[in-house]
Amino acid sequence: MKKPVKIALITGYLGAGKTTLLNHILANTDGIRAAVIVNDIGEVNIDAELVEKSGAVERNDMVPRMNGCICCTLKDDLAEGLRRLAASGKFDYIIIEASGICEPLPIAQTIALICEESTDGGIPMVLDNIVAVVDAARMRSF
Repeated sequence: MKKPVKIALITGYLGAGKTTLLNHILANTDGIRAAVIVNDIGEVNIDAELVEKSGAVERNDMVPRMNGCICCTLKDDLAEGLRRLAASGKFDYIIIEASGICEPLPIAQTIALICEESTDGGIPMVLDNIVAVVDAARMRSF
């Protein structure tokens, strides 16, 4: 059996530091081949541009998803992106940065379904982590 491609989902409110965490992870991979899916609700995917400018990931290894949310309107796009990246055989890890307004549970359910389907002869995938980023300074004020 082939080694599964691991999937990590990064969630958190707008401005919590998701893109900063993503760039840190990509800069310290220690030989782990990682692809990135970045979701932004607007027409311009600002987070994808920030990741690209960091130089931590090649343009072909990043799949920007915009004009909608991967937890609802872009579920099919998320599934297609995961399947395509896993099928390329180039990656050990796929890191998904969800938009700050996404609901993590529907995204995780979509990923779990895709991972379950991937055991039927495709490249196996597994949801490895869900990371919720919180702005500690903002949380302290609550």
